[in-house]
Amino acid sequence: MVMEDFPRQAITLTQTSGSHIVKTTSDRISMIPIQFAFQVDPAAPTCYEGVFLPRFLTPTPEQGAQFYSPINQALKINIRAGATQSMITELLYSGPYNVVKSSSGSGNFSLTWTPSAGEDGQSHPICFLVQASVSSSVYQSELRCVIVTVGNNPPSTTVPITDPPPQKCKNDNIEVKGAVLYTNGWKLSQTKKSGVREDFRIRSKMEA
Repeated sequence: MVMEDFPRQAITLTQTSGSHIVKTTSDRISMIPIQFAFQVDPAAPTCYEGVFLPRFLTPTPEQGAQFYSPINQALKINIRAGATQSMITELLYSGPYNVVKSSSGSGNFSLTWTPSAGEDGQSHPICFLVQASVSSSVYQSELRCVIVTVGNNPPSTTVPITDPPPQKCKNDNIEVKGAVLYTNGWKLSQTKKSGVREDFRIRSKMEA
């Protein structure tokens, strides 16, 4: 597979020799070949969250939650998950390149991001899921994404969050081995859940 990068509007690139090249929205800026392997795990004994599949707990933000963060001030997103028949092992995430992950015990994680002045007024998605294991089997939670808008207005607010009832989910987890990708300052995590739409400005095609 090949990943290609196209500008959203016409831009002018300056070469090291001093010459200029104009790129339109139909002109490719770069092309990077991508290689990865899929590992398909066996189906979970039960598809109910909180048993083998990790279940998000308070104070994990809901899918689509909106955060506001002032420039040069750290925003901390707390994430908690549990499962009765498997062991929580790690948090997988994607977001701005300088997001920092930390753990304070099994099933308790946090993502911290400090936006810079150059990101004022921008909105960035941060996506995450929790992974658990039993012996050689790996199980994943649902994928959640939140939006962080950089700026002082509107002020940051706290929305009460309650634990949702356990949901029955599908066995559609796919683990990607050996693929950590970077594009336009974004880091794409090694594991993703199938059927989830990724809204990145990337065009891909299979190599011949």
